[in-house]
Amino acid sequence: MSRETGTPRALLMRTLKSRKIYPVSGRSVDGGPRYIYKRKDVLRLNLRNKSSHIVDSQEAAEILSLKKKAIAQLVKNGVLIHYSERPEKAGEYLFDRSVIEGFVGQFTDLTNLISPTVAAKILQVNPCSIYDRWIKSGYLKYESSCGGKKRFLVKSEVEHVASFMNSIVTRPEAAIMLGVSREYIKTILRRERLKPINNPYPLAFPHIIYSRSDFEKLRRYYRDAGRNANGVRGLFSIRKQNLLLASRPASN
Repeated sequence: MSRETGTPRALLMRTLKSRKIYPVSGRSVDGGPRYIYKRKDVLRLNLRNKSSHIVDSQEAAEILSLKKKAIAQLVKNGVLIHYSERPEKAGEYLFDRSVIEGFVGQFTDLTNLISPTVAAKILQVNPCSIYDRWIKSGYLKYESSCGGKKRFLVKSEVEHVASFMNSIVTRPEAAIMLGVSREYIKTILRRERLKPINNPYPLAFPHIIYSRSDFEKLRRYYRDAGRNANGVRGLFSIRKQNLLLASRPASN
């Protein structure tokens, strides 16, 4: 039946279920290898009209009054959940029409929304910490649909936080950048008169922070001089420093 109607199997099953048509045999029914339905139940449905319940990227764009390329971005942002990617055309998707129509008129700007999971990737934190640390604390806020059934984070706000987090370092990270111990970094801070900067997100990231650019300048200075911050020749390779910095514990 899936081949005959041109409907993906999982979507076909959801459609039948929405019409209160259930299989009489199958894995979840009696352990059977295939799902079997009563013919009389299926024949009364018009499932052969593929466009009635499945739309591609172009059709989704028309329904949402967006450009086609925006649909791929909405998928990437975790806003639109696609049914499948069309194998013959990379970056093009198939969607359940009712899902797409459910977004019409619900948000001011769909292209500026992202899911919490995608936000976690941008912030490089555990997805579980997004709510507890960033949303619950009020640093990030949900934007809800007019009907109140859908909610997402604002992409520009998440990117603003990410930009700030990429511009700062903690003391341990500064020590790694300069190739010194965590204790000796205190000496450098005094010697170079480097002061902590204001932390606008203390509940989500409760650390003393410094400007990354200040320590990047110091690292270049010591590298050019052929010495490390202790005054001793030899410094962690840039590659090793970057690997160590990349291991910054997630805020979870």
